[in-house]
Amino acid sequence: MIKYCHCNHCLQNEIIANPYNIYERELSLSEIRFEFDIRTASLCRFDCKRFRKKPSCPPNIPDMEYYKKVFMAYTNIYIIGGKYPYADGLFQSHWRNYSTNEIHDLLLKKEIELFKKGHIYAKAFIGGSCKACPSQVCDPVRCRFPNKGRVPIEATGLHVFLLMTSLGLEYQEPPIDFFWRIGVVFF
Repeated sequence: MIKYCHCNHCLQNEIIANPYNIYERELSLSEIRFEFDIRTASLCRFDCKRFRKKPSCPPNIPDMEYYKKVFMAYTNIYIIGGKYPYADGLFQSHWRNYSTNEIHDLLLKKEIELFKKGHIYAKAFIGGSCKACPSQVCDPVRCRFPNKGRVPIEATGLHVFLLMTSLGLEYQEPPIDFFWRIGVVFF
């Protein structure tokens, strides 16, 4: 089993089972509702402790207008998401990091797979802030692991809840029983 976090449970080799399955789906961009909202990107500025602290997070990434142009140059999207328990009391100590790292890993694997199939511009965007390196050693300007570090999809301004609604995925905001980590690979 792959370890996606270093919480006390994982360090003691306790297995915390996720009762939900991973969601994966490939679509043409024309098949989904795909919108940008400045309020989505603004959540990074107002609600995230990683603002200004990571090269993959605002304000160290291009603005929403840039991503609108880039994303519309693609024709397909591969969505990978995970639904994770929230009400079990392990969000801060386990699921928060575990979910980000699990989805990040799956997205990078899919990006490489698509690249090998000839999609040379395949690019993954993760759910949640990048955790490719520990926060205390993350350079806020230059990524130490550019082959692994990725921009959070929500930081681009993509309206993630609208995307989930168009996919028929149930979510709770704010989370009560469960939460989602959603990432995408454009190709």
